[in-house]
Amino acid sequence: MVAPGLRVPLEGKVAIVTGSTRGIGRGVAAALAANGAAVVLNGRRAEAAERQVAETTRDGGRAVFVAGDVGEAATADALVAAAVGEFGRLDILVNNAGLTDTSGDFLTWPEERIDQILAVNLRGALLCAQRAARRMVEQGDGGAIVNITSVGGSQRAHHNNVVYDVTKGGLDALTRALATDLGPAGIRVNAIGPAATADAPPEGRGGDLPLRRGGTPDDIAGAVLYFVSDAARFISGQILYADGGLMAQLRSPRR
Repeated sequence: MVAPGLRVPLEGKVAIVTGSTRGIGRGVAAALAANGAAVVLNGRRAEAAERQVAETTRDGGRAVFVAGDVGEAATADALVAAAVGEFGRLDILVNNAGLTDTSGDFLTWPEERIDQILAVNLRGALLCAQRAARRMVEQGDGGAIVNITSVGGSQRAHHNNVVYDVTKGGLDALTRALATDLGPAGIRVNAIGPAATADAPPEGRGGDLPLRRGGTPDDIAGAVLYFVSDAARFISGQILYADGGLMAQLRSPRR
């Protein structure tokens, strides 16, 4: 999966993509590698990771895999260590890892599940951003962080998905705060809010969007490529909704 029609020069760049063994993360990692970046992959599915590394290297790309839950500081440390140890530097972080099977009645939602969602979706992004930014500051030549957020969170909400929306709203706030604090070091921080995205959107999915179709990982990968490219060198603290027009419409069309 490579975003069609968009090519950016990323040779010599090194990227970390969390949650990259499937879906959006897999598409983003493939697009970065296809454009010349060395990529540190991450996830908890070893079999899928092995296939992904093999596919990337077979096509001439460079990739390594770091297993682990990004909600744990040790995983964030290991990701940066792998980037520096294998490829010598770190230029790009894509905070994509997130739990999406999160809907449920807020009144009866188990505390353990709340903690798990908060840890992976929000704490993990914060930890990875902190570790990555430390390395970028040490290198002294800037960098780019892209957070994968959602159409639900800071501006809108999903029905029966309180904890998920809390984490995504937090990611939006994290994006703005990091852009403010890391800007003096030349580190740009932006976010992308996808909607109705799947490897192969089922029939009818996205039919209520203005573009009348669901999104694919390639659609999101194209937005990531833009944010990490020099074309976006003066853009930071922004949230781009790659959502088929969802955020623009007042309500879904009547059929």
